[in-house]
Amino acid sequence: MARRAIRSVADIWNRALAVIQSEPRRPREPIRIPDGHVRPQAPAPQPPIAADDADIVAKRDYVMVRLNQLFLADQRRWFTEIEPSVFASTEFLYDGKARTVPVVVGPSPKEGLPSGTVLKNMMLFGPHPYRGGPFTFTFVLNQMPTHNVARDVVEVVESASAALAPGLGLEVYTRIGGIVLDGFDRIMGLNGVKPLIGLRQTIDPDSGDAFPTGRWALIDSDDAPDPDEFWVIDDVLRKGPTAEAALPYREADFMLYQIARVPPPGRRDLDALPFHPLWIAALAAAAKSSAGAWDEAKANLAAMFSAVAVSPDLTWTQGRALMAERLEQLRAVHDDAMRLAVANDAAAPGTAVQDSISDLLRLP
Repeated sequence: MARRAIRSVADIWNRALAVIQSEPRRPREPIRIPDGHVRPQAPAPQPPIAADDADIVAKRDYVMVRLNQLFLADQRRWFTEIEPSVFASTEFLYDGKARTVPVVVGPSPKEGLPSGTVLKNMMLFGPHPYRGGPFTFTFVLNQMPTHNVARDVVEVVESASAALAPGLGLEVYTRIGGIVLDGFDRIMGLNGVKPLIGLRQTIDPDSGDAFPTGRWALIDSDDAPDPDEFWVIDDVLRKGPTAEAALPYREADFMLYQIARVPPPGRRDLDALPFHPLWIAALAAAAKSSAGAWDEAKANLAAMFSAVAVSPDLTWTQGRALMAERLEQLRAVHDDAMRLAVANDAAAPGTAVQDSISDLLRLP
């Protein structure tokens, strides 16, 4: 039997949208929470996030997409008759090619979150450098019957999603991403699985679109929400006339999400990137005082510099700063190794150290 072709995210979205549109007054449109209605989270999330006060700039900024809160209003049915699954995907330009990062999550009521909140502050994308071109993100919230075969499929697909670490190369991303897409497509084809609300949006600054940072709420409500009535305090959606009077929003299912920049110096998971083994090899050689070790260290550092210079995982600014920092560190390790070698030579037989030991042995 011929293998079924893996669907694209657009195919999956069109399939979900056909179901969503069959419901009255759907699909929903997200609302942007005013910047003045957002109070920062404490403690700060990792990696740190820049203030939501500027557009993302190509080739300068790292971009992240976080799901701050997924709330389910009808607790009488959720996790007793039905349970949620969330499909999220980001499509962007990476290393000169279009790349898709899909994630599938099946939340658990045992995670100790406040009643109704089944996901909080989940990183869906990034941090990655934004290289320009279209940036498309897709969210779909689905319901499926409890104790359904879909639960087993979700667990398998979740495991594949977790394997999409930022340091992986494009080839691995494409292969594992295809498994996630195919798995989610199969989930949607199972009996009882139903898309509830979703969003697919493309931002293309090259075509004149702004790429703003900020918070958005996708609310499953028949009435058009008024953004001025909503607040985000400690990453929780609230509603009220003022921040002090605002209460946690509980009237409908919703997804609260965030598009953010990483402030300087940039991403902090450098040890996960492909050039890190070259740096370890350079350090190991620099720590030796034997003949040729320093040349070996410099050769590994030069290879690391070449990899950093063309890395699609770093901005130019952070890459240059990293090179300068690593060069200074390598010189310091080499200098320490040479000083230690000189000290060891000074302690060789016939030196003052040996004479002191001899004097000690002659004591009565």
